[in-house]
Amino acid sequence: MFEAGRGPNGYRDYDEGAVVTGRQVRALLDAGLSTELIRAVLPCARGEAPEFDMCVDPRAILGREPAASDEQIGTLRRSRGTLAGYLSPTTGPSS
Repeated sequence: MFEAGRGPNGYRDYDEGAVVTGRQVRALLDAGLSTELIRAVLPCARGEAPEFDMCVDPRAILGREPAASDEQIGTLRRSRGTLAGYLSPTTGPSS
């Protein structure tokens, strides 16, 4: 967690390391990672983009994410197809 001091005006004052960490977290959230996964891989992150020193845990954790994303995409596509089917007009009267 970030340790922040207080300025004379009472505002929190974060050091540059906390700012970089915040930007790393934002980039990883934007990439679709959960906060749980971010907590696991953040110790190996460097730079704002970030890049990773591939420790054993982050490599294993991040290595599973593309397949998990593909699975979610497939589920969403099936759901979308089902919903589209509900919305399409019928081609004839029901018997």
